[in-house]
Amino acid sequence: EKETLRAEVRVFIINHLNEYYHRLVMHTHDPVEMMKKLDQAGEPVSRYTGFALRRKFSDMRYTPECESALEFITRFTDLVAKIRKTGELSEQEVKQNFLIAVERACPRIGDAEWNHSTGYPLDDLKKMLFENEQKIEEVNRRIKERNGTAMFGNQKYNVGSQRKRRIPS
Repeated sequence: EKETLRAEVRVFIINHLNEYYHRLVMHTHDPVEMMKKLDQAGEPVSRYTGFALRRKFSDMRYTPECESALEFITRFTDLVAKIRKTGELSEQEVKQNFLIAVERACPRIGDAEWNHSTGYPLDDLKKMLFENEQKIEEVNRRIKERNGTAMFGNQKYNVGSQRKRRIPS
């Protein structure tokens, strides 16, 4: 049954390729290997490419003023995938670079990691980054809310709103 599925997937892949890519993978029988070859063909890889990607990876920083947590994590994940195309990258290296990238903006994440007996999985660290962003947004929302109201006697009125006048009877 697995072989039948593999054959079907292989046929599907081959039927959706142009002539150049078809020639590239026509002698490969494993669909996974086909996809690896196609992936590598899409981005030429040299020794310098791997070096440049790793340098970019080590220099990567999360700046909440410039990007959201989701944008950073997407950028981070994309770069990890590109590096893995050029060579090996351990989960430990990925996790360490993530912690380094977020340490200035979110020191609590690093503190939590170092204080945890075995350390957190990378997905949990990413969730912490999202939670941190949400807390900051909530604090900013409350500050704006507080600054946008003024006290008049015993009642709050939004600044800029009209006070209702009592008409003497």
